[in-house]
Amino acid sequence: MGDGPYHVLKVGDAAVGGIMGKPPGTPADMPSMWGCYVTVKNIDQYSM
Repeated sequence: MGDGPYHVLKVGDAAVGGIMGKPPGTPADMPSMWGCYVTVKNIDQYSM
């Protein structure tokens, strides 16, 4: 991760996301990005 602050987003006590700025040295023309994760209780139930 970068050297700057990392902010955790919560719903109640559950962490549901995080936000951080671009790390130092990132090229000025590099666009902002989003990464997504999905959590399930039983992956076998949802696997194909």
